[in-house]
Amino acid sequence: KKYEKKYLTPRYMAYIAMSAMILIYVCILISNSSISNFLMPFPAFAIILEIFTNPVLSFLVSILMLGILSVSLFLDSQIFFVFICAALSSSYLVSKISYAKRIDIIRCGIQVGFTMFFAMLFCSLFEVQTEAFSRLIEYNIQNPFLGLLNGIVSSMVAMFLIPIIEKFCKIVSPYALIELADQNQELLSKMRSSAPGTFQHSLLVANLCEA
Repeated sequence: KKYEKKYLTPRYMAYIAMSAMILIYVCILISNSSISNFLMPFPAFAIILEIFTNPVLSFLVSILMLGILSVSLFLDSQIFFVFICAALSSSYLVSKISYAKRIDIIRCGIQVGFTMFFAMLFCSLFEVQTEAFSRLIEYNIQNPFLGLLNGIVSSMVAMFLIPIIEKFCKIVSPYALIELADQNQELLSKMRSSAPGTFQHSLLVANLCEA
């Protein structure tokens, strides 16, 4: 679904607002430091938001935050283009994972990193060739690898933060649902052995609800 009323509930609104404020704070710190702006955690923001909501909402909120920060921090057009590509690829790639293993987030982060890598290489083609050699090295070599690093690190940050968000915001991610559905966990195993009829009836009702 592209829209669900649950995203307007206080817990989801609080989570999105908290995530946005943390993103703004981290981006301001990076902008005012010697760290490259290409390391701003937009991919992590988009990945985590897509896992708890859906691709459309994740992309729209990411673009909104990118626009606000681009205006307030005077980010150049290259950074804006690269992070649009990162937000789009993050929302799309996360929607395609099966949520069977959390390591899939790392694979997604690597793919997002390569998306940023090639987006930066594409932008570097439009750089004026009369620029200083050090400037060309920065745009053609250093920045693309920073984009790749950003994607990988963002996926690791997402893996670390997902259980924390689940606990403090009381929001269940697809990974938690998959883990709860594991019939090998202790509670379900005990129910299967002590009350097999109730267990089978519960599975039947669950399958009917899912259908």
